[in-house]
Amino acid sequence: MNTAAAKTLVWTAAAVFGAGLVAHVAWFLTSDADAASAPTKESMEKQLSEVREIPQRVQDVVDYNLVKRGVGREFDWSGKPPPPPAPRVEPQPEGAQKVRDPLDKYVIVRAVKVDAVSPDMSDAFLKYKSEANVPPNVAKVDGTVLKRVGERLDGTILSQIKVVAIRPDGVLFSFINDPQREHELVAPQEYSLGARYRVLDDGQTLPDPVSDVTQIPRRTDSAPLERTMPISPNRYRIGTEDAREIDERYAEIITEEVGYRRFRDPVTRQPAGIEITSVKPGSLAARHGVQQGDVIKSINGHPVSSESEAIQYVKQNKDNYDEWVVEVWNRGQTRTVTYYSPNN
Repeated sequence: MNTAAAKTLVWTAAAVFGAGLVAHVAWFLTSDADAASAPTKESMEKQLSEVREIPQRVQDVVDYNLVKRGVGREFDWSGKPPPPPAPRVEPQPEGAQKVRDPLDKYVIVRAVKVDAVSPDMSDAFLKYKSEANVPPNVAKVDGTVLKRVGERLDGTILSQIKVVAIRPDGVLFSFINDPQREHELVAPQEYSLGARYRVLDDGQTLPDPVSDVTQIPRRTDSAPLERTMPISPNRYRIGTEDAREIDERYAEIITEEVGYRRFRDPVTRQPAGIEITSVKPGSLAARHGVQQGDVIKSINGHPVSSESEAIQYVKQNKDNYDEWVVEVWNRGQTRTVTYYSPNN
């Protein structure tokens, strides 16, 4: 290609490029002018009507694992209260066996010291029988061991038995490796009023052998007590002052210190005793062992079904008995409460 032809080609290309550039600038200026002017309502409606509707995606189920991973915890969506925590399983020694026999076959409750303010500080004085197979070095010289609430018994046979409560009527035990078994109450020994006992000073222990102990006889005078004294659980010696107060204030006591109503047998619906609905704390009735929920079934074997019947029976026979035996039912259990007259 000669020089003239090359120049002609270059100038032609430059002219075409320049014409295109001028056309583009003109189009830009025209578009900018259109953009600067406000769009009409018709144009906006036209543009909006031409927009294709995008279908919404609806998902009503969320993977629970995604929620759990996102929030870092589990939720209960049922609205029900949370289940109770699993019961704590206490470790059991190898070879631990369930005790099938009644507990009084293995242990004797010699005495209890009940702390009414702090029940957990109450003391139970126990003695193991030979069937318990407890090592001799566990107990003191006189064979007594001291237990409190929450403590277990000793030995391989009784190690899974724990003290639940210490009450005036005895010691309540639970069976750790037999949770289906109901708690068992072992009552304290009843001491004969004619026996001889030794009173120990603080810190004093019985010598060995125990048979050499010098016993102190009980008081031989027959002077009655002024206030009622509990002899053992459910046995009371009535004091002279309490007896006089009961005789003088009987109507006041049964109207202000205790609440009661006629009890009907749940099966036959017939009158079957006197139910104690309330007992004033510290009252004369409370000091004589009357408890809320007690149902008095009989007095000295005579069935009573109303308060007036019980009063009439006692008044008619107050000079005929020195000992009053009251049969009481409470929460499915029957106990006998015995009252001795002041001069008995």
